[in-house]
Amino acid sequence: MANKEPYGDVAYADPGYRADKVKRYALNTEERVRAAWAYINMPKNAKFYTAAQLARIKARIKAAAKRFGIKISDDRSLPMTVLTRAYASDLEVRDDGRTLYGTVVPYGVEVTIGHYRESFATGAFAGAADVVLTATHPHSDAELPIGVSVELRDDGARLHGDFHVSETDLGNQVLTLVRDRVPLGLSVGFIELPGGDRWNRERTRVVRTRAALDHVAVVRAPAYPQARIAGLRGVAPGAAPLLRLAQLRSL
Repeated sequence: MANKEPYGDVAYADPGYRADKVKRYALNTEERVRAAWAYINMPKNAKFYTAAQLARIKARIKAAAKRFGIKISDDRSLPMTVLTRAYASDLEVRDDGRTLYGTVVPYGVEVTIGHYRESFATGAFAGAADVVLTATHPHSDAELPIGVSVELRDDGARLHGDFHVSETDLGNQVLTLVRDRVPLGLSVGFIELPGGDRWNRERTRVVRTRAALDHVAVVRAPAYPQARIAGLRGVAPGAAPLLRLAQLRSL
């Protein structure tokens, strides 16, 4: 059963309007308020609410933003370009056979992106919820996902994700590829947020301190050529009920 208060006993912009009664868009920190405003203005998230509910959610976020000294523009002028980054991931599957689990983003790990180096700070995706899992990075909203996150959590070193994979042709193909030990990784699609980037003076390094997580894609190759998904392991008798389908292996 889903945790109805994923961030504990704090204020939420959505007090449980959706069918699952889960509270969404925590408002107890500046980072979460900024993330709440970014996420609720994405059509894929706003579509779950009536006009009246959406107005109340936005009003609560604006009130929280005022308390934190955050300036919010009614024109919602946020950069909406979705950027993508791929990472090697220690993918596993739960014993239900349809829930993939793994590292979505490692924190503090620099990768080269064109002419600069980039890393994500711990908690950069605070407030992310109901993130779709895709078989490839979508080029339009017409491309359907293969699943959705059931849990996203930080451990300080990385963002972990549990994703339910739907029983669709593409979803089944992904699970089959993992079982067949095909090298796979995870790639995030994210949107830059105003004030969420910390560049050095030369603009050769950037730390993403806040970003909106748009989707997570299963990709063929991870960002690091020295790491790959190793393959399938079974569970020994009496072992914990978790089938390890893949793990990172340095070559």
